[in-house]
Amino acid sequence: MAKRSIGVIMNGVTGRMGMNQHLIRSIVAIRAQGGVTLPDGDVLMPDPILLGRNEEKLRAHRTPVLHRAFSVFVLDEHGAMLLQRRAAGKYHSAGLWSNACCGHPRPGEPVAAAAERRLAEEMGIRCPLVPAGSVSYSLDVGDGLREDEFNRPAGSGTVDSTIQNFLGGIQVKNNEHDGPRFKPFGHALFGVAHQKLDVDSPQLPAVFGISDFHVNETSFAMAFGGGVDIKLNHRIDVRAGQVDWNIIRRGDQQIGGFTLPNTRQDNLRLSIGIVIH
Repeated sequence: MAKRSIGVIMNGVTGRMGMNQHLIRSIVAIRAQGGVTLPDGDVLMPDPILLGRNEEKLRAHRTPVLHRAFSVFVLDEHGAMLLQRRAAGKYHSAGLWSNACCGHPRPGEPVAAAAERRLAEEMGIRCPLVPAGSVSYSLDVGDGLREDEFNRPAGSGTVDSTIQNFLGGIQVKNNEHDGPRFKPFGHALFGVAHQKLDVDSPQLPAVFGISDFHVNETSFAMAFGGGVDIKLNHRIDVRAGQVDWNIIRRGDQQIGGFTLPNTRQDNLRLSIGIVIH
């Protein structure tokens, strides 16, 4: 009986899925049982040849390049947080305890969808997640690596959000008594938008140190758009369709010790209805 070695090239196994499923549970497990016995009695021993993961991703963790990420926090009704321990073979922060899961969205993947996908992959938990603001940070994690991330924490709970616009301005439309039945129009509107946001989640005290999250904000707003009205009589039109680009500029909001930074919201608004002259 002879023992033979065979090289197995493994690319990117510093990632969670590659490390657990392909390296630890496959190659390492085979080596631990003494290799694979062939029909002729020889033993074949796999030797893993580990190649680096995606070079662009490694570069983002070697130089201060801000990149998008997410963190998921899972708590019960008493505020106890679910923790997981990073694998010993992780390429940074190995063996440290962390929140339920973290990760990066794939190209073109919405952050919320990426967070739900990663939570299911790593912890087997499938539930709706609630956005909990955003945070940017820079951190040296050792061995020449660093984290420079724009992070959106997420957890479970409910979000209730409403926006009311109060706008006025100029509209161009043919409202003549003997005008056409189909009346296209365009307008530029300016005013304010009142926004209300209520977040109910058991994660708030543990993650942000606040017991509730309620925002009422009145901000400058404007809308540019147009549509088509259909004339019923000299006093009433049916608004067959209206499309607006609704811009809202929101200022900083201080919620306990947490600050929501100022931002510009670009909304698409679709409308139908009745117009009375």
